[in-house]
Amino acid sequence: MWIGPSLAMTGACSDKQGAWEFMRTILTEDNQRAHASLFPFPINKTVFYEMAEDAKTPEYEETPDGERVEVAKETFLWYDDTSVEIYALTEDEVNQVIELIDTASYLLEHDRVIMDIVSEVTAGFFNGFYNAEAAADIIQSRAQIYLSEQG
Repeated sequence: MWIGPSLAMTGACSDKQGAWEFMRTILTEDNQRAHASLFPFPINKTVFYEMAEDAKTPEYEETPDGERVEVAKETFLWYDDTSVEIYALTEDEVNQVIELIDTASYLLEHDRVIMDIVSEVTAGFFNGFYNAEAAADIIQSRAQIYLSEQG
């Protein structure tokens, strides 16, 4: 999962007070709300929970015959132009995200080659070339080969 940009201050920073002031500004509720669309998850908990509530609220459109149907809140576009529509989350799905965040113990950078393997194979899955089990097997096999070549 891509988390977004990081925020840090080095021990060698010549203006620690200025750096802290800048970081405080970035982390305020107002700033997090103003820039919420730029990042997957806001750091500020108040803003995060507001966005979680919004994510649970379905969006609807009326069809030409007057029927009200739920529509995607967002469409996620993969690297290869495959798209996935995202609908309102359930309470359980929101709780799963919160549990994942609360239990995370460290963050690792992603490996571009592994990401390319996953993107390529999942595109095949979403386009109907592979079922989920075959896609998982292909990803596992290609990733193992790549990692064994790395040493």
